Amino acid sequence: MLNSLQYEYVNEESIDNEFICTICQKPLDDPRCTPCDHIFCGNCITEWIQRKIHTCPTCRQPLRHQELTQANRIVRSIVGKFRVKCMACVKIDLERSDFERHMSTACPIVCLETDITCPWTGMREAFNNHVTNCSYQNLRKIFASLLAERQQLKEKASKEKVDIEKFKDEIQQLKNELKQNQIRNQNSNRNLEELEKRQKCQIDEHRNKLLQFEEQTRKLESQFDRYKKEGETLKEQQRAAVGSSQKYAMQLNNQLTQQCIENNKYQREVEHLKKQMRAQSTQNAYEIWQLKNNAIHYNADSIEYQDIILQLKQQVEQQRIRLDELRGENHANYEHNAQLVNQTDFTRGKFRKSKLENRRQFPPLAKFYVSDV
Repeated sequence: MLNSLQYEYVNEESIDNEFICTICQKPLDDPRCTPCDHIFCGNCITEWIQRKIHTCPTCRQPLRHQELTQANRIVRSIVGKFRVKCMACVKIDLERSDFERHMSTACPIVCLETDITCPWTGMREAFNNHVTNCSYQNLRKIFASLLAERQQLKEKASKEKVDIEKFKDEIQQLKNELKQNQIRNQNSNRNLEELEKRQKCQIDEHRNKLLQFEEQTRKLESQFDRYKKEGETLKEQQRAAVGSSQKYAMQLNNQLTQQCIENNKYQREVEHLKKQMRAQSTQNAYEIWQLKNNAIHYNADSIEYQDIILQLKQQVEQQRIRLDELRGENHANYEHNAQLVNQTDFTRGKFRKSKLENRRQFPPLAKFYVSDV
């Protein structure tokens, strides 16, 4: 059977479709007939059945390889008269049935070493003699080595090209990532600047509130000192008025001592509040420092910071309420002391009146009584 690559059909489009294989869409070659009278190329229908497709390609009737028969003589004769062109000598006007004889007798043949530039071309009768004496056969090994080396270089170049493309892709990816990182860093810097501004405003506001609270505390301390001095003055006045009665003087002294204890208690409470305020201020400063260092995590810590500020506000409000209570207690103590002074003045007047009455009733003892007093 001839190789269809050795020739090509002349005016293939003029061949009747009845002589075209429906599998390969080429003119019939070694035609085989099925029991259903459909004709195909011998190789095409054999490969079709070998693919376990046991049906006719045209009508899909069951088909086995043993049922294939050679086409009749008329079909073979028509197919054999198809005009072909020899691809070796480019001779046309050949019948396909004569092509094998043409190849063996008339068609020149080239040397097997033509791929390494052997120029010999001749008839088949002289081919064996040329093969025996062809000098290009000695170059086959060298040429094969060069071809292998060339192939290795091509593969290496192809691999390096792939590596270069891969490296370029990685570089481009890194560039894209770098650009994205730069954009993210710029956004982060802007967010950080805005966050620092907001924190600075909040810290300044909190510092101003602390300063106002300290100013109020100083005013309260000044008022407390004034009340303390007034209490000491009242104490001195009370001590000066004790001469009328030792018992009454002891009572007044006890009351003043109790008042001093209460005043000292209030003073200790104020000192304790001041210490709490200083400790709270230190704690606030430390928390502010932590907030600066944790600016990146501001979104997560902002709620906690707001809670701390709210607690500070509550503590300040509680301390203000406590100071108002202390102020009210001091005012009550002041009024109580004033009442004590009034009572002392009243007692003194009563004592003087009693002395005058005693002088009137007991004139001889008046001098002695006054000296004892």
